[in-house]
Amino acid sequence: MDISQTEYERLFGTLNENQTNALTTTNDCVLEIVAGPGTGKTKLLVSRVAYLLLNHKLPASGIIVTTFTKKAANEMIERLSSVLKNYDGINLKQLQIGTFHSICFGYLKFFGKSIGLNKFTIADNKDQKDVLLKAINSLGLEDVKTDKSSIKRVQSYISQQKSLGLHPEDVTIADPSDRIEAQHFQVYSEYQKILKQNSLIDFDDILVHTYKLLTIRPECVSHVKHILVDEFQDTNTIQLKLIFKFTQYCKDNITIVGDADQSIYAFRNASYENFKILESLALENRRDFIKITLDQNYRSTNSILKISESLMRHQEGREDKILLSNNNKEDPVYYICHKSHDDESIFIADKISNVMNDSDNSYTPKDFAVIVRVSRTFLSLERELTRKGIPYKIVKGQSFWDLKEISMTIDCLRIIANDDWLAYKRTIDWFAVGCGTKMIEKIESAIFTSGSSVENGVVNNIVTEFATGIKPGASTKAKASLIHFLSLINECRAKLISSDISDFFNFVTQKFKLVDNSLKKKTSNKGDDELKYDITENLSELRKQLEQYNPEEDEQLRKAQEDVFQQLPEKTEDSQYIKEESIKNDSEPSKETFLSAFLDHIYLAESIASDDQASQGNDLGRVTLTTIHGSKGLEWPVVFLPSLVNNIIPSRFSLT
Repeated sequence: MDISQTEYERLFGTLNENQTNALTTTNDCVLEIVAGPGTGKTKLLVSRVAYLLLNHKLPASGIIVTTFTKKAANEMIERLSSVLKNYDGINLKQLQIGTFHSICFGYLKFFGKSIGLNKFTIADNKDQKDVLLKAINSLGLEDVKTDKSSIKRVQSYISQQKSLGLHPEDVTIADPSDRIEAQHFQVYSEYQKILKQNSLIDFDDILVHTYKLLTIRPECVSHVKHILVDEFQDTNTIQLKLIFKFTQYCKDNITIVGDADQSIYAFRNASYENFKILESLALENRRDFIKITLDQNYRSTNSILKISESLMRHQEGREDKILLSNNNKEDPVYYICHKSHDDESIFIADKISNVMNDSDNSYTPKDFAVIVRVSRTFLSLERELTRKGIPYKIVKGQSFWDLKEISMTIDCLRIIANDDWLAYKRTIDWFAVGCGTKMIEKIESAIFTSGSSVENGVVNNIVTEFATGIKPGASTKAKASLIHFLSLINECRAKLISSDISDFFNFVTQKFKLVDNSLKKKTSNKGDDELKYDITENLSELRKQLEQYNPEEDEQLRKAQEDVFQQLPEKTEDSQYIKEESIKNDSEPSKETFLSAFLDHIYLAESIASDDQASQGNDLGRVTLTTIHGSKGLEWPVVFLPSLVNNIIPSRFSLT
């Protein structure tokens, strides 16, 4: 051991026996840590990184840690900084810690030219839907329409192909006689073509492109000595492939932490089968494979662990677990059957009220959670909680970023920051009176006949040409409307440069009349005054996020990657680009750069609304109503699980 026994005890002395075995396992292996909820996996993961740095002397630049959310990444960085604060020789700023997507995005930003990705941005949900609709309409296929169910099936097909790491050129149609699959493939091909024309990649593309990059340019990861993967049960096929691509130079030094029992993201193509595949690949590659199970639970009572394990044992092919609780409480788990959904809601509201009013405890509303599979089952419960005067909040309702007023404002910010056709297209449709579908199609046609992809400045120039009559086809009303629209953009760009970010945001909302225009697009049972209040509050929240956005914190991963990539062997094109980016980023960022960085931050922050909204520490006085997926990683003293009814929990998909 290279660190003293005293130091070892100070840093790692509180770990239990199995945690210690995992901690001290050699760096030169594939290590699988099976960690159920409440077994101290985050503490172990932080300790494992520290041990690799201190004992195995791995450079910080050689370690990659993937987390499920950005919030989890930030928590790990904070914990590591605390653990290693007395060790000056370790440069934690060179650790690559983040989500799979954010880490891969950095590689594409610096090395993407190798696979034809020069300038690109990430397509958000609106962009993806618009591109998909355009692809479907342009093909005019018999069996693929633009109704909700058809679109959902195509999206599922595309997502599945990308989760396997397959772009259209890589796909082999399993059954050529299957007309539906063949047409879905056609839509996928057209969808990718339109994304490329708009210099866009979607969220799933980030992983697929990175896999291709690391296949063509393996030296991009020549610095990697070890990769650690949290929440391994939530990985899909392409992520598993990337783990081995990232470690191709260090012969697969891998630590994964997860629990197949917690795999709840199959609808995103995550697969608990990756545990078996990881082991078989490790053995196939002649690597030592070591599996350690954490069996000490620091969160739940023995009664909860017992009923959980008895339920999970019904799965075929699952290894039984013996879980031991460090919690001496013996509170039972109650199962109560009600005649109707309404009776159940009345019981929950009454129970919360009675427990809070009991002088023998000090529970407040924040100590209670009601967890369901689908949020529509909240309606009856909301009514009863309101009747009892119990405050509540709904987590995983409509995403903040999907709200009409937020969506419209983000598009306005995009056309101010970038020459972005899809955002232009939507804002022209919303704000340029007299420019209908046909006019927008003329503009779009002119943009894409000017080149295979949209170069910076092209959109603004062509819209200007239609507005001024240089290009024919716009009516007098449309010209006037486009001229006014362009003047709004120019005024907002000037305001961005000349004022602080708060004044700029207020200016944009006023110039584009975002409160009134959002109100026209909203459908609700609420009155106009109440809706206006909600819209104004939501816009205030967006302004606050923009004001509080700190590129220094957000770009910690990017700067770590920049430092690491600069140390790689000289590659003329890449090294020159990295040096240019480094000089640019070391200088004071412009307002335009700040705004673009904020927009990138939104697109990359997976589950930013659900993850942060669910765990806000300042919301002390409300019962939490959440879905199973929204409750991931959180805990409460008192939890209700309503609707334990066949076809709901378990869902009809599980039963069939």
